[in-house]
Amino acid sequence: MAQSPPWRCAVTEDAGQAGLAAKYDRVAEKYAAAFFDELERKPFDRALLDRFAAAAAGRGRVCDVGCGPGHVGRYLAARGVSGR
Repeated sequence: MAQSPPWRCAVTEDAGQAGLAAKYDRVAEKYAAAFFDELERKPFDRALLDRFAAAAAGRGRVCDVGCGPGHVGRYLAARGVSGR
């Protein structure tokens, strides 16, 4: 039987995910509060998102994947972009 390369390892179903999830849960509320209004102090980011919103509006849904507490998705939705 061929041996797996040394950089490859078997992944179990849990693979430490339960411990990682618990760590995220401990800081989630503070993290969400810290980033909820982040875009208010980032004019460059808002300008980029405004350009994206103008180009994407009416062309289908966009997906905000794992990008914080949803502040970018909320910003885009306020500019007519359908999200998921």
